Amino acid sequence: MVEDDEELAELLVVLLSEKGFTVHAAGNMNDALAVVQTAMAPDLVLLDIVLPGLPGKDGFDLLAAIRRNEGWAKAPVVMVTSEVSDDQVMKGLKAGADAYIFKPFKWETLYSCIQSVVGI
Repeated sequence: MVEDDEELAELLVVLLSEKGFTVHAAGNMNDALAVVQTAMAPDLVLLDIVLPGLPGKDGFDLLAAIRRNEGWAKAPVVMVTSEVSDDQVMKGLKAGADAYIFKPFKWETLYSCIQSVVGI
């Protein structure tokens, strides 16, 4: 999960852990890119768009890095963001996002999306 809002990240870790997921969280672009470059791909990526760490870079850049990485290219990615314009959604889907959830969201909606994308 890549989320810069610490409170939301902590909440998602708890909720996802309760559903049996092992959750690793990154709070900025630098940490997230390091994980993409060094770790095995996860079963799912929850990705915010607006992220600190690298000026001029955002979650779309991270999504592109994920899709370029041979080991990560097929990892399902759900964009979880407050960027809710049609242009942003289309940009994410064209870049390879598997789904898009808007903040604020209901946990049931996000979990249903995760189930659909992961196939559980």
